Amino acid sequence: MSADECFSNIDITEKAYICGLFYKYKLSTNFMNIRTYKLIQSIYPISSYFNTTSVYDINFEQNNMYTDIINNTILDFPNFPEDVKLMLIRGIYEANNNQLIQITDNIRPIIDSIKNNYIINYEMVTDDIIFIKNKYKFNEKIYSSNNDLSCLAEPFQKINIYNKKPTLKIFKTTQEAVIPSKAFEEDAGYDLTIISKIKDFNSKTSLYDTGIKIEIEDGYYTEIVPRSSLSKSGYMLANSIGIIDNNYRGNLMIALTKICDESPDFELPFKCCQLIIRKQVSANLIEVTTDDLSNTIRNDGGFGSTSS
Repeated sequence: MSADECFSNIDITEKAYICGLFYKYKLSTNFMNIRTYKLIQSIYPISSYFNTTSVYDINFEQNNMYTDIINNTILDFPNFPEDVKLMLIRGIYEANNNQLIQITDNIRPIIDSIKNNYIINYEMVTDDIIFIKNKYKFNEKIYSSNNDLSCLAEPFQKINIYNKKPTLKIFKTTQEAVIPSKAFEEDAGYDLTIISKIKDFNSKTSLYDTGIKIEIEDGYYTEIVPRSSLSKSGYMLANSIGIIDNNYRGNLMIALTKICDESPDFELPFKCCQLIIRKQVSANLIEVTTDDLSNTIRNDGGFGSTSS
């Protein structure tokens, strides 16, 4: 089958992916893994030559045929099933080594659809879409299907890891409570807000309530840590880090200590800390009756022992 015949009808996700991957007509990449290369070859043999990067090309019997195929594919984009749309966009994204999306004339007709439906928060620089934040959200959308066709090897595996998110249930015990949130999708923590004082421990330290309860999936626990801006307020988290065990079901409470007498008292509600989700690891504890622990260069060198 000629390339002209093969790509005249984009009827499967693999063809859509190839059209996206070659939307600039040639593909220069260091990422093409062998499995994907063989899969593409099984749909239509692509030619390749090698320089400092690997350059792949598709040969067509008519010089303008591939240009016509790409343009027709783009124009038919609104009628594609969702999985075919995603694979076309995945190909376009990977054609740029997952850094940005370079806008060429042939994809310009659908770029608004891509931006509005698949990209959150971006910046246009000449004819490039530069991701500012929430790039993980975009990755989740275009890599959420069970179709693992991708030029990527290890980077793609990392995206799969990002997608495996535990569920965190949040219950507001009062209407004034604030649901934890992130300013940026890539942020590690969810901002926590205290809404009321529970009691004073002493003249410097008080306990505050967030008004929320949480439940995280088995295999995870959470930590309460200070936001970086807390240092400017004249307060600190009294216990440095708060460990929230997986089976705790009470309100999340936060103890703050005033460390600067000149600082004004803060006003409630106050966004002071953040919630970090951690993977929980359990160990098999074994008591040994003889000190047969392995020797190391450091051995029992403790506080300050590594200072020069």
